[in-house]
Amino acid sequence: TLRRPWLHPIHALLSVVPRLGPNVDVQWASDHVTDIEAERQLHAIDPLILDRAPLPFLARVERAMSVAQDLAASYPVDVWSFAARNDAIVDTRGLIAFAERVRGARGESGCTCTVVDEVAAHDLGRSSAADRFDASWWTWIESRISAGRR
Repeated sequence: TLRRPWLHPIHALLSVVPRLGPNVDVQWASDHVTDIEAERQLHAIDPLILDRAPLPFLARVERAMSVAQDLAASYPVDVWSFAARNDAIVDTRGLIAFAERVRGARGESGCTCTVVDEVAAHDLGRSSAADRFDASWWTWIESRISAGRR
């Protein structure tokens, strides 16, 4: 049974896809990776980016997301995350819920989750929000180093 409502679309897809073949076409994702056209074009021709995703991999991702939600309250390390609320590739509600559960268990300093509303992109490090992404990351890293935290 599916435990998280934001996983329902993935679960529905995974129940239909086996009839379509062992791999899923993911070329459509290049249009949603970033809001910068040149970066989208680079992503589309990058030989290291797969144009098809194996169905077993997608099934493992779905299971891992559900398990991560279950373990969030006892997550053993501090967490940093940065996500676009309007990401067209993944549903960031799962990440936001995970971050809230970690923060609830570890306190405010135990979890930083920056959510960007103004940019609809998946790879925020390659988007117009890249400077904000970098600043958030380095601020988090420096705070961990100065506090002696892992």
